[in-house]
Amino acid sequence: MSVQAANDPKTLNHAVHLLQEGGLVIVPTETVYGMAVLADHGPAISRIYAIKGRSMDKALLAHIDGAPMAARLGQLSELAHALIAQFWPGPLTLIVPKHDNAAVHPLASGGLASIALRCPDHAFTTQLIRQLGQPILAPSANLAGAAPPVQVSDISNHITQHVDMVVDGGRCVGGQASTLLDLCSSPPKILRQGGISRKTLKEVCGELG
Repeated sequence: MSVQAANDPKTLNHAVHLLQEGGLVIVPTETVYGMAVLADHGPAISRIYAIKGRSMDKALLAHIDGAPMAARLGQLSELAHALIAQFWPGPLTLIVPKHDNAAVHPLASGGLASIALRCPDHAFTTQLIRQLGQPILAPSANLAGAAPPVQVSDISNHITQHVDMVVDGGRCVGGQASTLLDLCSSPPKILRQGGISRKTLKEVCGELG
């Protein structure tokens, strides 16, 4: 396992290569550090669940680079587009109905017909997704139930010894997970409070569950 700086020009290509080969790469976002794999790579996804000690019935959210990639994965309503315009890139994850042909391995779906989508606001990880041309799955780089890491020194040895690379982007500015908003519910329902407040979301959504 190597630690490489996000601002090193060689780091991006190295991360792309590792992910394409089925590797696990810890990447920075504006919220917390995530453990990234390609969204359609089943063996790599299995490694994430095993390393984190995460239950296989808990879906992994997909990180994308904007609305066009999001639309290839899930059904975006008028409200979804309004939220995307207001809050992406940023700490808002939207749960929407998943397309049957979405390029996400079934292992990552937790048996659900929906998909969670997020567009991170971090230059390195955005460039990584764009260079790959496909989504990544990047749950927080911590053991299940532990606090998510906001800097590389927070990541446990158990995690680092099981991944292929750590990208050091410094301290995450947000320091807390994204807000998780379920648009499959009517009215929409906040499943996890994070970087965007309920009050702020209500300005766009109106009623919230």
